[in-house]
Order: sequence, then C-alpha cells, then structure tokens
Amino acid sequence: MKTKTILAALLVCFAAALVPTLASGDAGSAVQADLTQLGNDVTAAHNTLVTDSSNVTTAAQAGDKAAVKTAVTALRSDVSTLLPAIRADRKQLVTDLQAARAAHVTGLGADVRPALKADRDALREIRQAIRQARQAVRALRQASVSTPS
Repeated sequence: MKTKTILAALLVCFAAALVPTLASGDAGSAVQADLTQLGNDVTAAHNTLVTDSSNVTTAAQAGDKAAVKTAVTALRSDVSTLLPAIRADRKQLVTDLQAARAAHVTGLGADVRPALKADRDALREIRQAIRQARQAVRALRQASVSTPS
C-alpha cells in the first residue's frame, strides 16, 4: 500500500513538472500566449476605462460635482488596477521575444506587429478618453470659479 502511494505521488510530481515544460513548448508559442494575454488585458482596460472616462465627462458636463467626484474615484481605481497588468504583460512579451530571437525563431513578425498595433490603438483611445474627461473637469472648475454660487 505504501509503495503504491509513493509511486502515485512521484507520478503526480513528475507530471506536474513535465506539463509546464511541454505546454510552453518553444519560444514561439510563449510569444503567442503573451500576445493573447496582452490583447485580453488591453481590451478589458479599454472597455472599462473608456466607460469610466465617459462617465466623468458626462457628469462634468452636467455640472454634478458629486457625480464627478465619484466617477473620478472609480476611474482612478480602475487605472491603478488595470494598467499594471498591461505593463507586466508587455515586459513578459519583450522577455519572450528576446528568448525567441535567441532561439532563432522566425515568422513571429507577421503575428506580433498587427497585434501590437491594435493594442497601441486601443491604448491611444484610452488616453484620448481620459484627456477629454480631464478637459471636462477643468471646464467645470473654471465655470464654478467664474460664477460663484
């Protein structure tokens, strides 16, 4: 009974050690996985942050200071949680691309360039939405300063 338990435990340990090695395969598949993860994180950040920025802009244009404060708090919170994941994904992608180059993996450019372009476009839209929200808040502040209540 004891021998079977030990053998089963060794088999499980061996499988646990072997599966990640086989799953990572070559450097090309690691780059593909990184691109997928980065794309998913950028898409999630885009959807969330553009919506949050829109809420800030709408509240500022309506002149509702309490709603602006709440929306800005939500935007800051989401930025602080979503953007570090994107930065980490980018660092991992760079590391895996370097490993792929060192392993002389070819043909990744056709996959990497379009994916990174799409991600850059989404991040550009996020920055633009945040810029618009910031301008709306500044306009609200200027309006409240020029017309005392």
